[in-house]
Amino acid sequence: VEKILAERPSEAFISCLRDRIDQKQQQLQNQGIPEEFSQIVKTQAVEVFGVGRVIIATWEAYLEITQKTIQELGVNLKIIANKGSVMLLPEGINKASGLKALCEFINLSPDKIVGVGDGENDCDFLQQCGYSVAVANALPEVKKMVNLVTKNSRGSGVKELIDQILNSDY
Repeated sequence: VEKILAERPSEAFISCLRDRIDQKQQQLQNQGIPEEFSQIVKTQAVEVFGVGRVIIATWEAYLEITQKTIQELGVNLKIIANKGSVMLLPEGINKASGLKALCEFINLSPDKIVGVGDGENDCDFLQQCGYSVAVANALPEVKKMVNLVTKNSRGSGVKELIDQILNSDY
């Protein structure tokens, strides 16, 4: 079952943001990129790398352009950082609101949820969970707020957590 939490940003907003990112890329190219990086720039165009119903994502280098675009167009979007990337979400939509919607849908209290995260965009979500976990490669601020930090990073950290849960008396 799909539940739309917010509408997709307008094509005008997406187009304007892409144009500004293209302009920024051109400015960077005109600044004289060191020779060793010129091939990388030619082969890896910087652009909005994902658009969905409720999210636009780009890289942190384009944060200022993104902020100006949001301000000038007067759209109601919130900027969320995520380990070097920037996500734009409708106000009030994040992982915590998604968890709340899921819990209401399946009639389960969030205090029964074990949440795992590693980045800034996980903080609100992890605060709502009954038990919160950060994988070893999580940002320091995420590690400070959780109940457990795994010894392993990324997927290996999640596997470590699952093994712990399956082998415990919970």
